[in-house]
Amino acid sequence: MTAPFICFRVVTRGDYRQLVHNNVRKHLKVCSALGLRNYIIEVVTEKGLGLDNYNHPKVIETIIPIEYEPKNGAIFKARALEYCLEDSHNRLADNDWIVHLDEETVMTEASVCGIVNFVCLGTHDFGQGLITYA
Repeated sequence: MTAPFICFRVVTRGDYRQLVHNNVRKHLKVCSALGLRNYIIEVVTEKGLGLDNYNHPKVIETIIPIEYEPKNGAIFKARALEYCLEDSHNRLADNDWIVHLDEETVMTEASVCGIVNFVCLGTHDFGQGLITYA
């Protein structure tokens, strides 16, 4: 599947290590099943989760330093997301896409296809999909 580069960015405090590990495995499985090649799964956390042990080129763990204070005063998840966007920490190009996910979010093949269709269409700079809760 050809698509612009997509970063699936999972934000977590790091309290539920096993949940994050399980969902990263599920995300990889979904992306692989679809043949998606141009992506990464980045987990942004305040506590190390050992995702480096995956030794997988599509999985990146970004640990937010405790002392980090964003210039805009953001807190909680916004603080973590701001850290990733700052020039000294940003890994992405200006035309890459970011999909923000929570640690409990489970991607499906249909949801990833919808995301890919959205970014390939290129008519909007951002979007929001349906949010459902179990």
